Amino acid sequence: MDGQLFLVHWEPDEAAAMAEPLERAGWAVHIESGSAELACEGVMNCAPLAAIISLDRDPSKGCDLACVLMQHGAVSDTPIIFVGGMPEDVAEARRRVPGSVAVGVDELPWVAKRLTYKA
Repeated sequence: MDGQLFLVHWEPDEAAAMAEPLERAGWAVHIESGSAELACEGVMNCAPLAAIISLDRDPSKGCDLACVLMQHGAVSDTPIIFVGGMPEDVAEARRRVPGSVAVGVDELPWVAKRLTYKA
């Protein structure tokens, strides 16, 4: 795969582990684990094929970030992929961010490939 993905996970070690299969598949994966502000800035600067936001840690913070990204003109068309999280957190994220996709960690490389494929 060619292209960039932006991964947001609030735990750095877990973010690195989540990025590994994506990197093995050929993507450049930018990771932000610090703050929502840095993540938002990073997505805008990187212009990724998709923004991947983990719901495993602090899901409301991740959902808020997705809402901000969806409202920002420069990246509002960037696909949002939510990963992991409790069922109620996933349901809330999908409700607040229509058009987003929610997947398990094991499904992430396949879903990222399908969402970012350019015919």
